[in-house]
Amino acid sequence: RNSEARYRALFEEANDAIFMMRDSIFVDCNPQALEMFGVPREQLIGQPPYRFSPPRQPGGTNSRELARDKLKLALDSGPQVFEWQHMRADGTLFDAEVSLSRVVIEGQVFVQALVRDITARKATERALRESEERYFTLFNRMPVELYRSTPDGELLDANPALARLMGYANAEEMRRANTRDFYVDAGERERWRETLQCRHTVRDFEVRLRRRDGSIFWASDTAHVVCDESGVVQYYEGSIRDITTRKQAQDALAAERNMLRT
Repeated sequence: RNSEARYRALFEEANDAIFMMRDSIFVDCNPQALEMFGVPREQLIGQPPYRFSPPRQPGGTNSRELARDKLKLALDSGPQVFEWQHMRADGTLFDAEVSLSRVVIEGQVFVQALVRDITARKATERALRESEERYFTLFNRMPVELYRSTPDGELLDANPALARLMGYANAEEMRRANTRDFYVDAGERERWRETLQCRHTVRDFEVRLRRRDGSIFWASDTAHVVCDESGVVQYYEGSIRDITTRKQAQDALAAERNMLRT
């Protein structure tokens, strides 16, 4: 009796929907299951699980056939965990994580199903994917030369514009390089890194860089530090502009002024 009481307490008070099935038919469920599917108990008990699913799952598979396959696997091969699209009594769809397991009670074989509503989680995942897609689309199409690198110089990402500037065929090829090799003077990189570590941002840092073919040009580097929630540095993110023409004009202007003074 004590064991039964503990079981019923867990069964009735669980936050997830719990179903007991025999021969692919619901024979018992907890209150959360009734609330999740929006039906009274008498309309759920005696029904097959695919009764509360759309005709087809998001991948196009027939819900009824796939449900039978999952139940058979749970009975023959062990516990099954998978995502499923369910349908409430009012016709609204929701995403769920389903766990099926085989249980034997008083010599009778049942399948126990735990169903968790993951609609909010799926919506967050979709929003994150869309945000990442927008970011990478912008990152790759921007005419500005952009990069991400570790404090040690490992190049995490570079957009096509930066790859072209540095003389690489594409960004993938450039990612095999280390940013430390781009600096003509290692001391200039160290000053740039110290400024970045101290201020967490650096603007228009002028430095000489070396392209893949060995040619040297002047660049203006603007970057900032990206940290995790605990404040640990994850990577540097920034942009580079070729300012060689500007530097040449400044040198020519300085030479002309010197000549005029002379």
